[in-house]
Amino acid sequence: MKREHTTSYTVEDGVFCRVRGGNTIHLCNFTAYILEGVIYNMGNVMMRKYAIEGVLFNGDLLPRIEVAVSKLSGMSWVCQWGPRPYYRAGYGIKTHLAAAIEYLSGEVLWRKVNLDDYDGIKYDEREKLKSESWCAYKKATNTIDKASAIENVILAHFHRSREDYERVPKNRRQWWNYPDFDIYAQHWIEANGLRLVDDSDTLQLLVIKYGKPERPMISQGRTYWNT
Repeated sequence: MKREHTTSYTVEDGVFCRVRGGNTIHLCNFTAYILEGVIYNMGNVMMRKYAIEGVLFNGDLLPRIEVAVSKLSGMSWVCQWGPRPYYRAGYGIKTHLAAAIEYLSGEVLWRKVNLDDYDGIKYDEREKLKSESWCAYKKATNTIDKASAIENVILAHFHRSREDYERVPKNRRQWWNYPDFDIYAQHWIEANGLRLVDDSDTLQLLVIKYGKPERPMISQGRTYWNT
C-alpha cells in the first residue's frame, strides 16, 4: 500500500518551515505575514496587492511592503527587504514558501482604494519631488536607498504622464488605458535604463522588482506613456 504524505507549515527557530512525513524543512530565514489586501481601483484597471510585513530569524523587523497578488509565488519581491532575507534553493521551495505565508497569515481582510478620480500632483510638487529624489539618489550609500530614490523619480514622471493622458478626450482613450504605477515603472525602467548605466546594481534591483515589459509602451529616453 502506498504511503501518503501530507504537507503543513509551521514556524520553528523564527523561520517558516514545511512539515512533511515527520520531517521539518526550513524554507527561509524569516517569517512574513499578510496584514491586509488592498484593491486599487483605477477605473478600467483593478490591481490587487498584499500588504506584507516580516521578521528575520534574529528578530529584526522587515518593514511593510506591497506585493501584487499575482507575484507572491515568484518571491522576487523579497529583494525589496535587501540582501539579508533569503529562501532556500530547490525545486518547489518558492511555491511552498508562498503557501506558508498565505496559510499562516489566516483570513485576509480587503479594503478598496479608489484612484479612478485622478487629481494628480501639481507641477511644482512634481518638480520638487524629482529634484529631491535625484539628490537623494546621488547621496545614497546603498542600493536599496538608491532604488527607492529612483522610484520617487518615476512617481513624478508617472503623474506628469497621467496628466497628459487626462487631456485626451475620453472617446479617444477607448483602445488603451492608463496603467497603474507598477506597470508604468516597468516600462519607464526599460526606456530609461541608460540613466543608470553606471549603476547596474540599482538597475538590476528595479528590474527584479518590476519585471520587463513584453511590448514597451514608452520610447527610449522618454517618460510619456504610449509614446
